[in-house]
Amino acid sequence: MIKKKSHRLPLLVMIAIALRLLFMPIALHGDLLFINYFPHFFSYHGIWDIYGYFGDRFLKFYGISYYPPLTYYAIGISQFLLRPLNPDLSLWVNRVHDLMHSGAGRPIFDCLGDFSRAKTLWVLFWMKFPYLLIEAVSFTVALDLFKTSGEKRRAAIVWVSSPVILFSCYVFGQYRIFSVLTMLLAVWALQRGRQVLSGAMVGLTCLMENYAVLLLPFLFLAVPGNGRRKIRWLAAAIAVVSAVGIPLYFSSKGHVLDAYFSPRLMEAATTKSIFNHYSNILNPIAKGILLLSYSFVFFYLVKFVKRYKAPEAEAALFVSVPLMLLMILYATSITSIHYLMWSFPFLLVLQVRGEPWRPGLTWLMIGLVFFFNLDGRSMNLALFAPLDPAYFSSLPSFHERLDAILPWGKVVAGARFLFSVICLYFAWRIWSVKIRPALEA
Repeated sequence: MIKKKSHRLPLLVMIAIALRLLFMPIALHGDLLFINYFPHFFSYHGIWDIYGYFGDRFLKFYGISYYPPLTYYAIGISQFLLRPLNPDLSLWVNRVHDLMHSGAGRPIFDCLGDFSRAKTLWVLFWMKFPYLLIEAVSFTVALDLFKTSGEKRRAAIVWVSSPVILFSCYVFGQYRIFSVLTMLLAVWALQRGRQVLSGAMVGLTCLMENYAVLLLPFLFLAVPGNGRRKIRWLAAAIAVVSAVGIPLYFSSKGHVLDAYFSPRLMEAATTKSIFNHYSNILNPIAKGILLLSYSFVFFYLVKFVKRYKAPEAEAALFVSVPLMLLMILYATSITSIHYLMWSFPFLLVLQVRGEPWRPGLTWLMIGLVFFFNLDGRSMNLALFAPLDPAYFSSLPSFHERLDAILPWGKVVAGARFLFSVICLYFAWRIWSVKIRPALEA
């Protein structure tokens, strides 16, 4: 039995690598084009302030801006370094530029029609190649969070078995493995008593992800040690954000803030409901739960955190608090599959050291978020349009097929509701088992 277990991990790793290499060239979602379009101006034209360059032109047309600034620089540097291996990227992005600014309704498939299949697969592979490298570094850091060989082995199994990373990075094409790395490094540094480095890593995460800005006050309170250590941590985070954000703010005339507060993002955060029906009732309830929960947790931490007597290198609260808050956010807000990447570093630690719920519920939660997200053509087989744009884009979605025989919209709504219930249950269990006993001991 032990011998069989010892062979399982290498097999899982090989399967995980094979699946990544398989999906990198053949899967495409519009997010990948969007992510790579803007940094092209940095890697090929030297434009360091994309927010000032575009101003509000893109914002007026689409209601959104580009992602936070470190994403722009990370992807742009990756494109620059890979130019010898991916010389056709410029042609691809120029075609995307023409389609986006012409008002064309289907830029993905129109773009695919301009290039041979072989050239398309080559470009897509190298677009996602930085994700593979960053994931390898992230995987190494994640294993170093744990001391025993048994914990390291469990962490490796959880990582390579994760459908969230596989889909988010190598099918959907999202960049969020970069912020997984910075948040893992924040936990890693805190375990070693390096508050300044941990704070700097969270600062870098704030420059890539909106959620990190939202959680920054809570993370500050969850830093172990006395007030001076917390202040050093916060000062490092603010210094990193300021070093990039302040020059961009003045250069862009404030448009860099659109990356955090664009109209579509604000609508999703405030008025957009997770359910199509009864939204006028359910949305205020969901947002009320979110606001009240976050307010309660914040004031509770302010009151009790001085009593937290964990060792300096104990980062348990730093893991539990953001995970609980993210579960509440998932339960009450629109949740795409790749948003689970935000909680992945924290959930990984909990899965390795023991979730305060049945482990099968974690996989049910992940399965449900896939279930209610993969309901349209663009999220079904059309993701494989690079192989044959006309054929794969014409295939009906899973939702369309089953809607003919079942009230499938209600089934999807039920899955979304169950997902919210499970996330709230997770938040309650983290609070009652991990956070409250630690603070009130």
